[in-house]
Amino acid sequence: MKRLLNRAILERIAAGGEKFSVRKVSSSPPLHTSFYNMGRQRFSLEDKNGSRASDAESFARRVGNFYTLEEKEKDVFVTPNLSTVRGAAVHAAYGGLIFSQALCAAEKTVEERFKPHATHSFFILNVDTRIPCEYHVRRLRDGKSFCTRTVEAIQNGKVAFCLQVSFHVNEPDSVVHEAKMPDVPPPEECVTNRDFAIFTLEKVAAGEVTVTEMQRKRLEFQANYDPDGDLFEIEYENFDSDGGLFEIRCVAPDTHLGFSEPSTSRTVCFWMKTQFPVPSCSERLHRYLLAFTSDSVLAGSAYLPHLINDFSFSMLFSLDHCVWFHEPIVKSDDWMLYECRSDKARGSRGFTEGRMWSRDGRVIMTATQEALVRSKGSVSKI
Repeated sequence: MKRLLNRAILERIAAGGEKFSVRKVSSSPPLHTSFYNMGRQRFSLEDKNGSRASDAESFARRVGNFYTLEEKEKDVFVTPNLSTVRGAAVHAAYGGLIFSQALCAAEKTVEERFKPHATHSFFILNVDTRIPCEYHVRRLRDGKSFCTRTVEAIQNGKVAFCLQVSFHVNEPDSVVHEAKMPDVPPPEECVTNRDFAIFTLEKVAAGEVTVTEMQRKRLEFQANYDPDGDLFEIEYENFDSDGGLFEIRCVAPDTHLGFSEPSTSRTVCFWMKTQFPVPSCSERLHRYLLAFTSDSVLAGSAYLPHLINDFSFSMLFSLDHCVWFHEPIVKSDDWMLYECRSDKARGSRGFTEGRMWSRDGRVIMTATQEALVRSKGSVSKI
């Protein structure tokens, strides 16, 4: 059924020669208005005439700026480039960017032959996008096979984020095994949340589909979202674009928007790749981008299964983030499948695990995270 729905949407896109354009569907405020600066203009896809504000050249410039860190003094690196369209609040930097920049700073202090294999980090304070951030690297150990570093992201004299990372030289295999990749539709048969929302809203307008008020607001939010606009604070709940750098397609957008049949499943999957080819043959840059997107959907995966109960959060952000890199070389501009699962949630905290698969079925990265998920009195159980 899901593949038939996706095919209908894809055929509609193909018939139009491009993505849908959409009328302003409503002037009512979407969900989670605490994440909005209500004085700003609301955008729709129509406002941009169907065009994308960023192109390959600006993509390359943004990526280059994110990972060009100035060495202020020995093992202290600084950058003012902290703004993306992801963030839980106005002027709060996206955690995946801070995580990946800290990894970048750590890698600047080790030889090229050492590759990161294990990382552990904590988000302590919001990083303010208006103030340059300093990354202080501490060299804990330099061995023949392993190196260990810690990194602290500092603003206004306070530690906002801390990272531990271990590096390992490539060694010959000893034991080899691998899990089996989930059997899901390929990315070419999947659509974004936005396309699904626009398609469904047209069905609602035609009287062919009936939705609840909460579902309608979610659809309107997704349909009106512009990944290239300046509404930095609203992107946190939208899975179609990761800060403008990644294209993300949901394997089952009906589940992600709370339209599926009731289920106890807590696994959600996303196809993702960079919006444009990565403008460098550097394996490190591909790794930084993988680290960047590793934080994009894990926190949301803790509450997505509860949307069927019309659950709405009042606060959501990552508390920690741990990543294991299983392959020394990755391609962030090839399609990857992010399989996310939440096995426990209580006390306003949700624990999630993610596995990133290459398209040919290799586990290239594993991530775990605990997120703060608060609501204003409502409790959802599945």
